[in-house]
Amino acid sequence: MKSLMSLLKSFCFNKRLVRIAVYSVLTILAIVTVIPRYVIEVRPNLINIYVFQANAFLHGKLSVGNADELGAYELSLFKGKKYVSLPPFPAVVLMPFVAIWGIKTHVTLIGLFLALFSGFILKKILKQLQTPKERIPWLICAFILGSPYWWCFHRSSAPWFTAQVVAVACVLLAVHEALGKGRGFLTGMYLGMAILSRQLSVYSMVFVCCALWTGGVEERIETNRKKILNVTLFLLGIGIWISLYLVFNWARFDNPLDTGYAYIRHAYFLKARFDKYGLFNIAYIPFNFTYMFLQGFHVVFSGEDMLTIKRLDNLGTAITFASPFIFYAFRARWTKILHVGAWVTIIFCLIHMMLYYNNG
Repeated sequence: MKSLMSLLKSFCFNKRLVRIAVYSVLTILAIVTVIPRYVIEVRPNLINIYVFQANAFLHGKLSVGNADELGAYELSLFKGKKYVSLPPFPAVVLMPFVAIWGIKTHVTLIGLFLALFSGFILKKILKQLQTPKERIPWLICAFILGSPYWWCFHRSSAPWFTAQVVAVACVLLAVHEALGKGRGFLTGMYLGMAILSRQLSVYSMVFVCCALWTGGVEERIETNRKKILNVTLFLLGIGIWISLYLVFNWARFDNPLDTGYAYIRHAYFLKARFDKYGLFNIAYIPFNFTYMFLQGFHVVFSGEDMLTIKRLDNLGTAITFASPFIFYAFRARWTKILHVGAWVTIIFCLIHMMLYYNNG
């Protein structure tokens, strides 16, 4: 017994072994959970609509034709044609794969690759922030396994989560560049790709812009004139992508500001909400606030005797219970402008999410 305790003690204090164990568990869990998704994904009714959009791009088209016949969802019907209302950049990412494998492209495996890539970039960011080495594996695990990101990359066969995984990778690239070498135009290009994956990424501009202005965490001696030029190049990089998005919308819906969300055929409670209140309304705040901060783990039971465990609540679990480590953000000790920029970004995101008709 003593020898076993001694072995456990030596293991716990061996930082290298702990890191190897953490990364091994993370990898095994990812593989074990993704393989079933890979098998399920070959079913035609789960084909990702981004695959259809990528296929349309490859054939010089904007509409996705008769995608509904293959069980696709989240499509906008406009002037007799069907379009993908979600932002287009994830389809651009999928184009090389669709060119090889066609509409049977397995998006889940691409999502797994992007998750591993995001973990790698996050590790580099944590090093930039001079995070103690022994904490980095735990923070990466917390992000990938202990936040909504786990659900996103695990379910990346669905288009919303494909978009989220792509957007996170691009935001991390933008943050890494802003905190490091700080090349404004490249940072803007990265963030622009994120915005064209998930529009909410636009709020990251506040923090990233602050990082570029302050010089991030690396020693970069710059005059105010150079800083202004760098921020201008940053905005130019974003502007290129947003301009492409506006042209894309105009070509599809005759209006550069029309994303197509209004033409989606909603169902169930989302239809009732949209028909009564629209996409954004203060009526959604109680529901969204509850599921963001108050709702604990909720197991749904079914059957005549209500004793059969059916599933967990599809509407989610609050970060208070699922990702409590996030609240350590209140103890962040950054420079004032970075600190303010980060919280302004978070508050903008929260306001947007509180008013949106679906908590995601």
